[in-house]
Amino acid sequence: MGAPKALLDWHGTPLVHRVAGILGRVCDPVIVVAAAEQTLPLPPGVEVAIDAAPGRGPLEGIAAGVRALGGRTHAVFLAATDLPLLHPDVVAQLLDSLPGYDAAVVVAGGHDQSLAAAYEARLLARAQQLLAAGKPRVAALLDGARVNRLDAGDLDDPQALHSMNTPQDYRELRGAPQPAVTVSAPGAAAVAVRAATLGAAVACVAGPSEEAGHPIALVNGVLVPADPATPLVRGDVVELRATRASR
Repeated sequence: MGAPKALLDWHGTPLVHRVAGILGRVCDPVIVVAAAEQTLPLPPGVEVAIDAAPGRGPLEGIAAGVRALGGRTHAVFLAATDLPLLHPDVVAQLLDSLPGYDAAVVVAGGHDQSLAAAYEARLLARAQQLLAAGKPRVAALLDGARVNRLDAGDLDDPQALHSMNTPQDYRELRGAPQPAVTVSAPGAAAVAVRAATLGAAVACVAGPSEEAGHPIALVNGVLVPADPATPLVRGDVVELRATRASR
């Protein structure tokens, strides 16, 4: 890509912040694997695990993430950082497709999308064994496993797992319209806008306020942090409110 994918700009926010924020709607905890001495801009509450052996690819990162998880959950959604169109509904759909299997994986173009899939944690724990055996391919995790393979067309949002592997991929996705969302402000009717972040949505509307204050927002009825970088996805309904200024 010519630059770290995690830090690529996505409509004003780093890509890793966007993906972690989207996962945070469905998953707890959210763990991001970083290289040693790498500082990543992340939403509050996201945990960081350190890739102990750089240069060994995604499987090494998976091993680090599993160690950080520490057995806190049996179901895991594994995501690469280059998934700007990731949608919480698709994350939930794959996790809902996991019971009874070791993994729930989408097949696109004849290939398993193994870096955007749901797994039993015990299957991901094989990552360290595969590395020790000199088998660094992520696809090896699925060897002999019970895999629920879904067609990309069956997803709630078929574009959600579109990844970026080249600068051209990045330019094309970055140039596409931002997510269509609905925003309402105090005293104003709801409007349809295009916005990839809460900050962009706020900028699209101007709501009157009795006194100057800090706006708060609900996304799909859930209160979210007052962070302009909070990611929005297709179909979100944003309700802006205002708090009175403190005296």
